[in-house]
Amino acid sequence: MKAFLRIGDEVEVIAGNGRGMQGKICCVLDGGSRFRVSGVRPRKVYVKKSAKHPEGGILEIEAPIHQSNLRKISSKKKIEIC
Repeated sequence: MKAFLRIGDEVEVIAGNGRGMQGKICCVLDGGSRFRVSGVRPRKVYVKKSAKHPEGGILEIEAPIHQSNLRKISSKKKIEIC
């Protein structure tokens, strides 16, 4: 399935626990079918000590969301006319 979403696009979650939340796509996973959206579905990841993380600890990242649960927000929709 071809994805029409790219990094930096404004999207809205239309299904799942994050329904109604909005954010920007910050990462593409699984060949373009899953995306990480900034500020949506934050999860805590426990990291062991390693060269990259010498102290170990807890990191907070966004969990991936399938493209079928996202809708691109057009610039026309953002503008509200009174």
